[in-house]
Amino acid sequence: METKSIIGVDYLKVAKLLWSYRKIFFIALPLTFVLSSAIILCVPRSYTSKTKLVPEFGFQDLNSFSSLASSFGIDIGSSMISDAISPNLYPDLLESNEFLCRLSQVKVTDKNGQTLTAFAHYEYWKHPFFDIPSYFNSRVHHKGTLNEDVIHNALRLDKHQNNVIKLIRKKITCSTDKKTNVISISVEAQDPCIAAQLAEEASKLIQSYIIEYRTKKAAVDVEYYNILKQKKKAEAEAARKAYADYYDSHINISRESTKTRIEALRDEAELFDTAYKNAEIQYQGALARLQERTPVFTVLQGAVLPVKPSKPKRVLFVISMMVLVTFGIGIGCLKDLIINNVH
Repeated sequence: METKSIIGVDYLKVAKLLWSYRKIFFIALPLTFVLSSAIILCVPRSYTSKTKLVPEFGFQDLNSFSSLASSFGIDIGSSMISDAISPNLYPDLLESNEFLCRLSQVKVTDKNGQTLTAFAHYEYWKHPFFDIPSYFNSRVHHKGTLNEDVIHNALRLDKHQNNVIKLIRKKITCSTDKKTNVISISVEAQDPCIAAQLAEEASKLIQSYIIEYRTKKAAVDVEYYNILKQKKKAEAEAARKAYADYYDSHINISRESTKTRIEALRDEAELFDTAYKNAEIQYQGALARLQERTPVFTVLQGAVLPVKPSKPKRVLFVISMMVLVTFGIGIGCLKDLIINNVH
């Protein structure tokens, strides 16, 4: 069987051969430059703003995180530590329809000072002509149909509303560093001001969501003990009034039955007053537990107004296209030489 081998490359011969095809390069490269520039200029620029925050992990309420996890279909056992689970849930929370519907209603202002009623209405997303589906949809559905009602109806979106939510989901990303628990949120928009505003609002919204989940049970307890306190207060005031009225109207009567009635009303008023004080103590304890379970978020990096666009990389794209065309033409010109040198 004949063994194939590759003979050393004669670089002078390769250079002469490529030079003989110089007219092709002189035509193809300028044409590639013009076409690639025209294509990339049709792609609108977008800006990305980032924010980073880290939650304080003190007292952890496993029941609150269990309810948060169950809303995403995740079952966590009682033996698992909520500190390790909660950061992993943040990206899932940010991608949920309910979260994005709320974010879609945030008022934003573009770089020209124009206030838009919601991000959902910011459908001035420009699309290149060769992206036919997106280009067509942006022309047909120029204005968003998401309004405040969509917040309460996040599970039943129509086709266009669902497309808007998908667009927002693609433009917002969230990641969590498992070692440091630092939450990174980045938002992409075609307006730098809107990108910064949405990054800031997304950070605030995710904080409020986590606080709500972690303090859910404690907040219910506070509401319950507040109602109980008000009830006991009313009862105590009524008992004191009944005692005072009866005492004032029978102060000059020395009958034993009257004295007994006065003592009974005084004892009853003291009992209701004690019950009210106990309810007040329970209410203050519930407030303390609520404060204890409320996480504190430290913002490591606030959202800033991006100066330079993040996409597309126009110069890199044009250079890449020219290198690719040069390589392709070079391979075509050297095809016969390569075949002849392989035996």
